[in-house]
Amino acid sequence: MDYITLINYIKKNCFSNKFLTDSQKDAYDKLKRYLIFDNVVNLYGKRGVGKTFLGWVFAKDNNFIYFRNEKEFKKYKTKRRINVVIDNGKLNNGRDVRRMISLKANKAIYISREEILDYGVELKLNSYDIKQILENICPIIGKNKDTYINNFNFNNNEFNLWEVFRVIVYGY
Repeated sequence: MDYITLINYIKKNCFSNKFLTDSQKDAYDKLKRYLIFDNVVNLYGKRGVGKTFLGWVFAKDNNFIYFRNEKEFKKYKTKRRINVVIDNGKLNNGRDVRRMISLKANKAIYISREEILDYGVELKLNSYDIKQILENICPIIGKNKDTYINNFNFNNNEFNLWEVFRVIVYGY
């Protein structure tokens, strides 16, 4: 199984909040709470911590429209104001984000690598999350999670899902 096949499989078969890690569930709950107080909330974190997956699930569960990036959002034509998740945010100024979103959206989650808004939720992975991800994925793809858990470096404090997927795909 290669990366693309694995990612597409996850998109197709794991697209549910039951597959969120505990850290993602905490972030999900904070996003919901923060959207009560502000119409734009920032989900941020390092590369590979599961922000996009959380964005997909949040959009699906809450009737938000998911956009892969700002360009896709700007091209979207609508006559009514919508709720959105915008991924891969490149803007680094909260005012610019608010200005862009105010044109079309009632509520928005803006996903980026850096914190740029007052209401921000940082997503981080821990070793328990990694084990949970392996427990979620391995039965689906017909693999034994213990094999991967034994091959994964849990001494690394910078957990990254791309490393997990590399272990699943290549075994190291």
